[in-house]
Amino acid sequence: MGTGSIELLNPISRPKNIYVVGANYRDHVLEAGIQMPASPSFLRISVNPAVLADPGSQILLPIEAAEQVDYEAELAVLIGVGGKDIPVGEAWKHVGGLTAANDVSARDIQFQGMDHEAVVDAEAVRRSKSFPTFKPFGPAVVTPDEFTPSLDLTITTHVNGGLRQRSRTGRMLFSIAEIIAAISAAAPVVCGDVILTGTPAGVGLASKTYLRPGDTIDVAIEGIGLLRNTVASSARDSRRP
Repeated sequence: MGTGSIELLNPISRPKNIYVVGANYRDHVLEAGIQMPASPSFLRISVNPAVLADPGSQILLPIEAAEQVDYEAELAVLIGVGGKDIPVGEAWKHVGGLTAANDVSARDIQFQGMDHEAVVDAEAVRRSKSFPTFKPFGPAVVTPDEFTPSLDLTITTHVNGGLRQRSRTGRMLFSIAEIIAAISAAAPVVCGDVILTGTPAGVGLASKTYLRPGDTIDVAIEGIGLLRNTVASSARDSRRP
């Protein structure tokens, strides 16, 4: 069987919870014009299976929020061992694997729930990130023994071949261990939880170059691989000019 006949599926098919961490790269905080955080900022989004997308599949622009849909390259952490109040020094032991993610967001919906100081309507922010197909993961989950806790991996985004984001995970304001400790202090983490660790500068929000039907997005993380998705209008919206 040739590789051209192989279809990659989302390696995280049934996450228990999905946590998204915001404002975790200094350059992105500055380009977004939001307050620099003093501790990890996160929220839990919908885990409706419809939000997930496979590598190579389409990201669908929702009818009600099609004009400001944005990409966000992120390192995703899969929890392998649950716990509550996990110390920073013990957090890496709870990591089950790492993969690439595109934390797609409808910015017009998102910023209905934010101002320049803090999140003021978490439900609006959750909704902006929870439309069907807005969470592609892949191409594979890599086990933590392939990495060290002091993770410093190149992370990039290309849209239609043009470089939009380039950074290193070592530039995160808060490490994976610090993020796991903060989330587990608020609620127990369980095996199967997924944590999106934030995105670097270069998102469409900064340049107002949002996603359009026909775009191809390549999110790549060193040691994990390439996550490629295309963009399309919602099927119900396919006749719009």
